[in-house]
Amino acid sequence: QLTKKARSNFSQFDNLTLKSGDGFKKKDTFSIFVSNLPYSKSKDAIEWLAQKSFSHGVIMVQKEFAEKLIAKSKDRRAVSIIATYTLDIKKISTVRKNNFSPPPKVDSVILKISKKTDLDKKLISLINDIFSYRRKTVKNILKQFNQQSTIEKRIDDLTGEEIVNLAKQILKK
Repeated sequence: QLTKKARSNFSQFDNLTLKSGDGFKKKDTFSIFVSNLPYSKSKDAIEWLAQKSFSHGVIMVQKEFAEKLIAKSKDRRAVSIIATYTLDIKKISTVRKNNFSPPPKVDSVILKISKKTDLDKKLISLINDIFSYRRKTVKNILKQFNQQSTIEKRIDDLTGEEIVNLAKQILKK
């Protein structure tokens, strides 16, 4: 019903195509992305968006997940690095759980995202792997991949760009 109503309301726009369904299974290209992301699939969605070329979008995610996306230093996760490296993320609004019927157990956040760059699937997977070693130094992480380094910093001490560059370095060999 919602899709029918949206198509009816936006039918006068020749430059707009509304798609509904499981977008992760479609190979369509797009320039603008708007979605209330399934909360259980938010991480997968961000990783998927990191691989896609598009201009900008608006997404709604669980509040706690939004906080992970924009977390700084020691609170970051792999998805934080992937998101902030590939997207400019701005919080638009908080949507309280009592704004829904029936109300969910959590609040939501609406985010505006603008694409900066893409990451390929192998790099995303490797960034996730690197975070499984987050307590180790770069030197010891690289040993896991049969590489050498003298860097004694831990993942939490690196910038997002340094983490992505570390992953790129590992993939090159």
